[in-house]
Amino acid sequence: MGRGYLARSRVRSLVYRVTRLQALWRAHKVQRGAGRKLRLMREALRAAHEAAKNKPKIGEATTTSLQVLLTTSNLGFVLKAVQLLDLSTSASVACCEQLLSSGALAVLVKLIRTCNRSAPHVQVATHAVSVLRNVCRYDYMMPVVFAAPDVVDTLTELLAIHRDKPEITTACLMTLRYFASRGEYARAMRSRKDSVGRLQSLAVSIERKNHAPGSSRPRVPFVRPTSRSGLPRTPTRRTPASVRSPAGAKRAAERSAHSETASLLHSLLEALV
Repeated sequence: MGRGYLARSRVRSLVYRVTRLQALWRAHKVQRGAGRKLRLMREALRAAHEAAKNKPKIGEATTTSLQVLLTTSNLGFVLKAVQLLDLSTSASVACCEQLLSSGALAVLVKLIRTCNRSAPHVQVATHAVSVLRNVCRYDYMMPVVFAAPDVVDTLTELLAIHRDKPEITTACLMTLRYFASRGEYARAMRSRKDSVGRLQSLAVSIERKNHAPGSSRPRVPFVRPTSRSGLPRTPTRRTPASVRSPAGAKRAAERSAHSETASLLHSLLEALV
């Protein structure tokens, strides 16, 4: 009985070793016979794997960004920091909580107030307001954002300055709309006459721009073309100018962004009035 068990164990061990050697030999033959394209693909995958292992995690990136934001005044470093904070707070609740616990919220609001109309400052303000919007998505964090010094006045002033930039106005209006969704915050915002006045003047400006006399082209009557023989030609289907040209597509995108801004502003004013 014992000798038979030992013999079967030796056979199983031998079969496993032979199978393992065959597998390694087949793998070696496949890799040796692979073409240049497959070798390059394997090398690219290995390099991507090593880069992913050495890349900092989202929590580490948030910590580094907060340190830069609290200690540095260099505009390039600050822009990179708010970009990373925008990304991390949009993806992780823990990053939003880390932002609030670090005390960087007041620094963000102050940073928004110091931005001007230059391109780098516009990018900083856009990402900073987007960070506020990301944090306000969570109800238990909204009181901390609303308690930040002059946050409502800062956002309304930014709206008045950058009313022609939809990426900033949308983020500002969404943040203010989060505030106005609570009754006590809506009453506090309603008591700020300057902020409500700015919002109303912005609504009037957008309404005037949308209904300007030259905002829409007059309709040209269609005339059926004729051939040389005098018979009418079959009209061909043409692509609209807004789709054909990049300028037309840009104008269509701007009209869509302005309509979204007008809708957000209208809902905000309804909640405040």
